[in-house]
Formats: sequence, structure tokens, C-alpha cells
Amino acid sequence: MYTKELSKEGGFDFSLFERNNELSKNSKFEPNIKKFTKTGTTICAVMHKSGVVFGADSRATGGSLVMDQDCMKLHTLSHSIMCAGAGTAADLFATVNMISSELQMLKMNTGNESRISHVEHRLHDYLFRHMGQIGVALIVGGYDIKGADIVIFYCRW
Repeated sequence: MYTKELSKEGGFDFSLFERNNELSKNSKFEPNIKKFTKTGTTICAVMHKSGVVFGADSRATGGSLVMDQDCMKLHTLSHSIMCAGAGTAADLFATVNMISSELQMLKMNTGNESRISHVEHRLHDYLFRHMGQIGVALIVGGYDIKGADIVIFYCRW
């Protein structure tokens, strides 16, 4: 590791900054910077001792085109279980609505809140039954009697 060099110099090395700045000003030197187009969805979940924090962007894209600037990608499945979803919008909303309604029915029948393991089992069965024809990526997480937990599902599309 470079811990000895970093502690002496203070962390970052800016010795070549001026040289690179002068080189980029010359018309003869064109840096090879490739432009990129952001596509896709960003979803994440972080677990801590008392729960789970979800994050997602709000843009719905079709290829490199932005189709919708205000798309909900965080969904409440039950009182203490949420999911973040990406993929084909119709598949995602159908899957989330199916699981959410199953959890509501289970709560009405038993009177108990659902566990994340139950959601994991139901989603696994549902997505496996359709053999990759459902294009979703889900992060399911929340808090139940066993504590905080996160489960990830990915079906390629």
C-alpha cells in the first residue's frame, strides 16, 4: 500500500495538474474523452441496525431517450416492507401489485404482518414460473420480527 507516501504528501497528488491543464489548452493536443449517455435505472438499498434506506432515480428511459421525468421506482409492499424496482415498467408494476395484494390478503387472513422471507419466497416462485419472460430487477427490504433485511431479485431482459 501507499500509506507512507500518502501520509507525507497529505493525500492527493496534484503535481501534474498544471501540465495537464496546459496540454489541454493546446489545439494540437485533444484528450481522448469519450462521451457517454446515461441509460437505465439506478436503485439501491442500505441496511442499518434499525431498518433499511432505499434510493432511486426518477427517470424512465427508453434506450437513450427520457420518456418520463417523474417515475416512481420505490413501492410500498406492506407496512414495513418496501421495494425498489427497475426494468420493463409494465412487468414491474404488475409484479409489485401482485405481491402487494397477496400481502394484504395474508394480513387480513392471519392478522399478522408479513415477513420478508415470505415476500422472497413468493417472488422467487413467481419469477421462476415465468422463466425470464418478466423483465424486472427488484431490491426488496424492510423490517420484520427477525430485524432488517434486504433481498435482491434480477431477471434479465
